[in-house]
Amino acid sequence: MMTDRPEETEGLEDTLAQGIAAVMAADEELATSPADLADLFLEELNRLWADPEPLTLN
Repeated sequence: MMTDRPEETEGLEDTLAQGIAAVMAADEELATSPADLADLFLEELNRLWADPEPLTLN
């Protein structure tokens, strides 16, 4: 989904970056295989999609 509002784009980018960081941290902790890492990544993306943090406009 593309948006013309930079605030929403920034919020989405921040949320995705948080998800990626969480997956990378989990990978370091668990030393999982690449297939397991892909599953963790998809689970985190699904969680963020289902329950996004509200965007705040400054």
